[in-house]
Amino acid sequence: MSSDLPAPDAKIWLRMPCGVEEHQTVVVSTTGGGLVVLPPRTLTGQCLPEDRPSEGQEIFVVWVHREQPMQVRTRFVTILDDPPEAWHLETTGMSEPTQRRKFVRTCVTMQVELLSDDGRDPVHGHLSNLSEGGARALVPSEWIRTPTQNFTMVLPEVEGGVTVRAYIRWLAMDEPGQCKVGLHFLDLPEQVADQIRSYVFARQLAERRRARGL
Repeated sequence: MSSDLPAPDAKIWLRMPCGVEEHQTVVVSTTGGGLVVLPPRTLTGQCLPEDRPSEGQEIFVVWVHREQPMQVRTRFVTILDDPPEAWHLETTGMSEPTQRRKFVRTCVTMQVELLSDDGRDPVHGHLSNLSEGGARALVPSEWIRTPTQNFTMVLPEVEGGVTVRAYIRWLAMDEPGQCKVGLHFLDLPEQVADQIRSYVFARQLAERRRARGL
């Protein structure tokens, strides 16, 4: 099998602009200049990206060829009717070796406290997924002063409450007054990283047991 592009039915991961997560899916077919892939939201248990990327949005496709992780830069073209809702991705770069994301994440529903560096009153946001590398959250739009601002966040459910430094990697309007944001954690102390990792693994174990009816 060539390493130029993943083959049909190959398992792949899509790196969206947030930069802190990957979304697993599969290849439907290859085209002259790209790939047709299933949208990640069709896979049970995934933390989902946006339902529909914007036209031209950059997406990295990651796969494993002979035990070597590979990636290729693509852009989103359109959603197809056949197969229904599949994504057409056009390659815009050459395939090259890469590294898989090292952070395991889990879906969560957690209210967090956001503390701005400029002294404003704290506000609350809601996490939808979490790893020791970062998170995805829904936050009040008025709280965002700059698209890449740094801030402090309190995670109350991790070991009774831990505090992390973070910055915004990407944002998108969700509904009036609310923004979806991708967060990356800054200089995370080893102890806090261990606490978050333990929390993530515990939630994953609980989900697997629940799925088996235990």
